[in-house]
Amino acid sequence: MSSNQQFLQNLYEAFNNRELETIISVMHPDVKWANGVEGGFVYGRDAVREYWTNQYKVIQMRVLDKTRLIRTLGQLSSEIITQLEDVVLLTLGYES
Repeated sequence: MSSNQQFLQNLYEAFNNRELETIISVMHPDVKWANGVEGGFVYGRDAVREYWTNQYKVIQMRVLDKTRLIRTLGQLSSEIITQLEDVVLLTLGYES
């Protein structure tokens, strides 16, 4: 498993365990996060923390490691998987 893949796997696990501070700690300080409830965006770690704190109060959510599942099923090439990982990293505010 590549270091990016391990990084993302750890984030999936942290999200599923509601370890918000773990997730926030790896985000870029100026992260721009889509507000899926009210529309628009929230900006910065503190705003993302507040957003997810409120979301955790009203929803039950788990993230399936779809990249791992799809790779296991052999449906995507490693190039496509790398592109998907890059999208997740960019979402967190990092360039891959």
